[in-house]
Amino acid sequence: MAWRRKLTDTLADLLRFAVRGALLIDGIALAVASVYIVAKLCWFSVEYLDSRIFSAPW
Repeated sequence: MAWRRKLTDTLADLLRFAVRGALLIDGIALAVASVYIVAKLCWFSVEYLDSRIFSAPW
């Protein structure tokens, strides 16, 4: 029965922590990029509709 943890167990825990952190950061970046793309699409859609439909009187 060992009182100290093995070096490989400690390194495995650090690697798991790093991978979880990287996945969390990737998920946040993907969510932010998705919101940005949708906002840009809405903005360009409004400008397009404004220039095509509402530029001339009916």
